[in-house]
Amino acid sequence: MNTSKNSTTENSQSEQPSTTAQHRTLQTVLGVFIALVLSLFIALPYVVELIIVDMLEKQGADRVLIKDVDLNLFTGNFSIQGLEISTNNHPALKIEQFSITVPYWQALSNKATIEDLLLRDAVIPVVQLEDGSMVIGLPIPTGDQQSTEASDEQLASATEQEQEQEQESGFNIQDWQLSLENLLFKNVTVQLHSQQLNNAFEIKTFELKNLTSWSEAASHLTLLASITKLENPSDIQIEANNISLKTDQKLIFSPETSLPMIDLSGEFSLESSSLQYEQFSVNTQLENIALELRAGYDDNRPTPINWRVEKLQLTQLNTQFSDQNVEPPFSTDVEIQSLLVEKIDNQSPDEPTTISLTGSIDQHATVSLSGTATPLADQISADMKATVTSLELVPMSPYIESAIEYHTQSGKLTLDTEIKIKENQLDSNVGITLNNIKLAPASDEAAQKLTKQLTMPLDLMLSVLRDTDNNVQIDIPVNGDIDKPDFDINDVLEQAAAKATQYAALSFLKNALQPYTTMISVAEFAFDQGKALTALKLDPLLFQPQQVELSEDQTNYLSKIAELLQQRPELRVRFCGVGYTPMISVTADKGKSEGDNSSEKAKDETQQKEKADAFNRAKQLANVTKNELINQHGISGDRLFSCQPRTEQANAESTEDARVELLL
Repeated sequence: MNTSKNSTTENSQSEQPSTTAQHRTLQTVLGVFIALVLSLFIALPYVVELIIVDMLEKQGADRVLIKDVDLNLFTGNFSIQGLEISTNNHPALKIEQFSITVPYWQALSNKATIEDLLLRDAVIPVVQLEDGSMVIGLPIPTGDQQSTEASDEQLASATEQEQEQEQESGFNIQDWQLSLENLLFKNVTVQLHSQQLNNAFEIKTFELKNLTSWSEAASHLTLLASITKLENPSDIQIEANNISLKTDQKLIFSPETSLPMIDLSGEFSLESSSLQYEQFSVNTQLENIALELRAGYDDNRPTPINWRVEKLQLTQLNTQFSDQNVEPPFSTDVEIQSLLVEKIDNQSPDEPTTISLTGSIDQHATVSLSGTATPLADQISADMKATVTSLELVPMSPYIESAIEYHTQSGKLTLDTEIKIKENQLDSNVGITLNNIKLAPASDEAAQKLTKQLTMPLDLMLSVLRDTDNNVQIDIPVNGDIDKPDFDINDVLEQAAAKATQYAALSFLKNALQPYTTMISVAEFAFDQGKALTALKLDPLLFQPQQVELSEDQTNYLSKIAELLQQRPELRVRFCGVGYTPMISVTADKGKSEGDNSSEKAKDETQQKEKADAFNRAKQLANVTKNELINQHGISGDRLFSCQPRTEQANAESTEDARVELLL
């Protein structure tokens, strides 16, 4: 009994040191492991920092500074503080804080989540060099067109390989739950440096919350930013204050697409902005733009990127234009009270887009546009109506002078336009009303040039078309195939305007003088030191021998002309009398001997008397005609002018001995 107890005691005493040694070994191993893990955790940020620096330097950065790197594997957080990258004396890229939190362990349950992504107090310079290459802290690789095309082919091949690998592995992005819970940019400035632009896009706040693929709740985006000019001058100068954007969006997955669609609706506003290029400037204030948009990527379609604008609604856009390049300088205020665009779909380009717009120019001129169009279709169609009412033309005189070389002294423009396009075939009409229009040629050459184009002087044409309310109304048909390479809308409008104005003027005169006018033509006659004056030539008054008074038809004809002059106060009439001399008998001349001087003298005296009689008769009949308008119709003599009478030899078929030509 005692022996057994002693034996047990001895075994216990012998096992105790062995157990203690095992505990010490385990503690040592555990301690070493913990030390290694702690060392790894302590050293890992430094290792990551060295890797980042080495990678950036290999990409071409001359100088890389990092104040601190933090990597927490337990929380999935990675952050960098005090990052600065510079290259070849270009502006440095500076990021005070960048932080991202990714709970990577959620990938085991097919979840890809970014809990937080923060970019704070950053300056990101984007420099475009003369050769077109870019520097964003470090050089951005570029290639020529061939390498770009090769890259596109390689990218397409790689995409196909990736799709095959996904099918083989059974991976499908739609099996994953995607989430971006919180993205925040705070005080981030993107600087644009180029010959054309030298501006800073200052993002005060850019925040995106709760963008998830599994929740039907909408995510929210908020942007508050501004654009400022940098010190160095550039060709284009842009400024914008208080840019505000607020949107709600949803991700929508479909079994037919590999990437989700996004449904977006939001509002955009702009307190003020300015753009200046050389001597041209634009200043803008925008109250609100509301947008409803759906966009996505579907690699099963010929056009993978697809988008649809359900509605774009603009409220109160005020814009001031200024152009110092012309003389006198031009400036105008354009206000758009409302703009509504509905249904633009790049996958359904033949679906009509509804457009409506109302606005004003310089407060008093109104503008409107309404109708439908298919702007994205291969064969464009449109059915729209556009109006501009009471637009002052004097401020636009520099541009009118550039187009037709005439100064605008006064006038207002009203447009009533029907825009009709069917499968690229333009068949439209521009209705123009000019009120109190007064134009003056910049030079005699300019007047002759436009007269040749219009086939009559512009002031005469305007006088014919101007009604008692001082309005000139013209309808201009505009036709053509807009798909033709040589189609130029400016040339079409110019030719159409010339034809339409000429047709309108001649048609009005013919209608006004019916049934007494059979032909109206354009004529030139000598005026003031040999200069030719162009006028419209009406049907003349024909007089029989011994006729000294107007016939009934002639008085009725002059009554029509009087009505025309009363309706068109700016018209003037010239009366040109023409007397006929008798025909010379060739047979009688042959019967005379060559030496019969007395006979020749008598003949000359007879001809001189006949010519004088014809001259006096032409003058008398022109005065009779002019007096009829003055005495019987009250037309002011200041508007009626007499030409120098002339004579001409009568022809065999003529029974008249004189005529009075009427020129407008």
